[in-house]
Amino acid sequence: PKAFLCHVLCELGATDFDDALDGIDAWMRKHPDEFLVIFIEDVVSPKETAEAFERSGLLRYAYVPDRDAPSPTLGELIEADQRLLVMAENDAGGGRYPWYLQGFDYVQETPYTYNSLAEIEAPDNCRLNRGRPENPLFQLNNWIEKIPRSPDLAARINSLEALGARARRCARIRGLKPNLLNVDYYDRGDVFGVAN
Repeated sequence: PKAFLCHVLCELGATDFDDALDGIDAWMRKHPDEFLVIFIEDVVSPKETAEAFERSGLLRYAYVPDRDAPSPTLGELIEADQRLLVMAENDAGGGRYPWYLQGFDYVQETPYTYNSLAEIEAPDNCRLNRGRPENPLFQLNNWIEKIPRSPDLAARINSLEALGARARRCARIRGLKPNLLNVDYYDRGDVFGVAN
């Protein structure tokens, strides 16, 4: 059996996992000054995921954190060519693959499901969902559960004004700036402007 990547409704389309990783490898070669985080919603086994990453050649970039050492800066990781962080949402294999991390041991996040604009704009939209408050990475989830997904709605909630205000508010409430901005339609709105 082959592994595929899909989002929300796999019946509407899926991408071969090996093909996707080959594309990521090509992107990493072309962008030597970038750091990439891959957070896998793992429906396949850790073994299948590890085998795909091994086939791809991407592991040459994998960062393996040392919990007993101070965390390096992104600049230090890029300089060392350890520019890839791979995490599993549920099961990273219990340490069998040192580069495949149990995501919510490192990440804390906001709620995952918002069903309306009012919910995503509500005062409590920064509260802790998964992870622990002391985890070093802060994932801000920013989409509205609507089928089919709406590019126009994404543009509105991903705007510099809306997403930027939410990121600043969550940073004040949580005491940590969002490191990971999870959105639908990254190319709608101004996700990169907010990140900058």
